[in-house]
Order: sequence, then C-alpha cells, then structure tokens
Amino acid sequence: MRHLPALAAVLWILAPLGAHAQSDSMMARMRPPPPPDTTRVEVFGDSLEAGALMGAVLKLNPDIESGRQAWTAADARTRSVGSLPDPMVEYMVAPRTLAGADAMNVYRVGFKQRLPAFGTLSRREEVAAGEAGAAHAEYRGAALHAVHEARLAFIEYSLVDREQAIYTHLQGLLEEVHRTALSRYSVSTAGAQEALQTEVELGMLDHERFGLVRRRRQAIARINALLHRDPLASLPPPRQESAHPPKPNADFWLSTQAHERPEVTAATERLRAAQAGISLARRERLPGIELQAAYDRFMVEEKMRAMVGISLELPIHFGRLSAMEDEARANALMAESRLKSERDRAALEATDAATRVPDYWHELGVLDQVVLPTTERAYKATRARYETGSMEFVTLLGAARDLARMRLERERTLADYLTARADLEYATGQFPAGWKGE
Repeated sequence: MRHLPALAAVLWILAPLGAHAQSDSMMARMRPPPPPDTTRVEVFGDSLEAGALMGAVLKLNPDIESGRQAWTAADARTRSVGSLPDPMVEYMVAPRTLAGADAMNVYRVGFKQRLPAFGTLSRREEVAAGEAGAAHAEYRGAALHAVHEARLAFIEYSLVDREQAIYTHLQGLLEEVHRTALSRYSVSTAGAQEALQTEVELGMLDHERFGLVRRRRQAIARINALLHRDPLASLPPPRQESAHPPKPNADFWLSTQAHERPEVTAATERLRAAQAGISLARRERLPGIELQAAYDRFMVEEKMRAMVGISLELPIHFGRLSAMEDEARANALMAESRLKSERDRAALEATDAATRVPDYWHELGVLDQVVLPTTERAYKATRARYETGSMEFVTLLGAARDLARMRLERERTLADYLTARADLEYATGQFPAGWKGE
C-alpha cells in the first residue's frame, strides 16, 4: 500500500525516543559471573583436607548457587527498571474506502511514547540497585554460612577420628593390663576379680566406641549434604594436624575488624533502597507526560495532516499518593531498625567468639604442657608398681581412665578452639583465601 512508507518513516524518526541510556554507575556495575563448572570438581583424595572441602562446598552447594541466581535476577532487574516503557504505534483505516470505484487512499498512523516524571527512572534504578546489592550480599552470606557449616562438620569429623584413635590406644592398654591380671591370677598372686574387672572395662569401652560410630555417620551426612551428595556416601579419613595451634596475636584481632558480615551489608543495601523508595514515592506527585505524533490522511487539507501532541497526567488522588509515601517511610524505618539489629547481632557473635578463642587456646596449652605429661608419667609409674605387686589393681585402672580422659579432654578442647576460631571468622565475614564471591 502507498501509505506504508509514511508509517516506516514515522517509526524511524520517533523510535529512538524509546531508548534510555543507563547511568555510568550502573554501566560500571559488576555483573554476576557465569555459573561455575561443577563437572570437574575434584573433592577427594586419600584424605579429606579442610581447605579442599571448603573449596568444594563453594562450588557444589546448591544454596550458594541459588543465591547467585537470585543476585543475577536482581541485577537484571536493575537494567530493566530504568528504561522507558515501549512506545505505542497506531494505524487506522476506513475499511469501506479500500475497494470499489470510489476507493480512497485514506489512513491514520500515529506514535505515542509515555515519559515518566523527571527523575522517576533514576530513582527506580537506585531502588533496584539497592535490592541487587542486598541480593549480592545474601549470596555471599549463603556462601559464608555454607563454609562455616563445612568447617564445623569437618571439626566434628576430625574429632571423632582422633577420639577413635584414643579409644583404640586405651583398648590396647586394657588388653595389656588384662594379660597381666591373668598372669598374676595363674600364679595365685591375684584373684580373678582383677581380670573380670578388666573385661568389664573393655565392654564399657566398646559401648563408648559405638557412640563414636553414630557421631561419625552424622558428621559424614552433614558434609555430604553440603556437597549435594548422597548422605550415605563414603568419605576418606580426615587429614589430622596434631601440632599445637599458634597463639592468636594482635594482628589477627585487628584483621577481624577489616571485614563485615554479609547480613550487615545486605541490611545496608536494603536501607539504601528504602531511602530511594521515599524519593520515588514523592516523584509520584509529579505529572508524567505522553508525547504523540500522527499523520492523518483523513484530513482534507494537506497542511493539517501532520500532527504532534502531548498528554499530561494529573496526580490528583492525594490519598493514594500520601499512602505511598507513608509506606515508603515505614519501609525505610524498618530497614534502619533491621540494620541496627544485624550490626548488634554481628558484634555480639564476634565478641563471644573472640572471648572463647584465647580461653580455649590457654586451656589447650595447659593440657599439652602440664596435665597430659603429668598424667602419662603417673600412669607409667602406677603400671610399674602394679607389675611389681606394690600397687592395687583399682589404682591402675583409675590411672588408665585418667590418661584416656585427659587425652579426650585435650582433643575436645582443640575442637572447641577450632570451633571458636571458625565462629569468629564467620562473625566477622571472613571467607576462605582466594574466594571473592563475585
């Protein structure tokens, strides 16, 4: 039809009005990375090491990936809310003029573009940017939580393995004592009671080791859940580090202040979004406009066919507008209170963990340097005196129990120290080295 070039010309001239350039800050905003490749993640070797476990959790945990996708969605929304609405194109024709002897080339083609009030789009961008920042912080929070859970599960898994070794060593001691008691009984230097009591101790030891089996299964299930694996899947033994941990120094305490919990960051971003929401609600009182252009062949006079116009929105429903502002202010106050709450909770958790770390380290030093060596010497002396017949059997059993109890206490104190250290790193938002969460 002869009027189609006119329609195309109008669209070519007016279509750029629908484009909206994004601000420099939004263009510079970091985009979420592509999903990690989880098909080649090497999780296990001959032993399970804490650093390798945390690295695998960061790549395989579904909660972290869910948070990353939420960040991706929020970032995409930031790029969309700052754009103008799509323009409208209209075309009208009188059907009865299209055919017949008196056919006429009459039509109307028009273009409309709505323009929100000045500053509305930028405020929408600010709100969406705050929500995207909160989503990014929550993504990092999900990663930090998963890493913390992995640390605690590994600490428990390692503790069970060390306790198993202590019970195995105690079993060897009791079996030696049992053989000594049988030998003394065979030459009538002791009664059968000593050998029977040793057998009772061995039975109780088996009962304690059965509890370790249950705890080991629970720790394995926790680790497998964090790795999105079958809870019953097997794991290699943990890699043990028997050295006494170094003393936390002043630099360590200062370094904890250089990080911030993702929950605090998310609350800060949501407050920023809520404050931008107040400004956005106030912008609703400003009138929006709609630009119009048309070419109307229905008009007889040619100079009247090309037309331009403007429509003005009248924001006169003041009750609705006031309610929107009240809602925005309430959201901002709620976000401010949430930020205060998150900061208080982070400070409390950090202070609690920072208090426990040196306490457990000091207790561990006392056990390693004083209690354990003394208990081992006492057991050896008691064992030697029992074999010569100058010490009662009950005293020897008590010395063996004390030795095992002190060794267990040492390993549990080490686990408490490592747990407090992990809690402190979690409370201060410290991630594994090399992971930026970006």
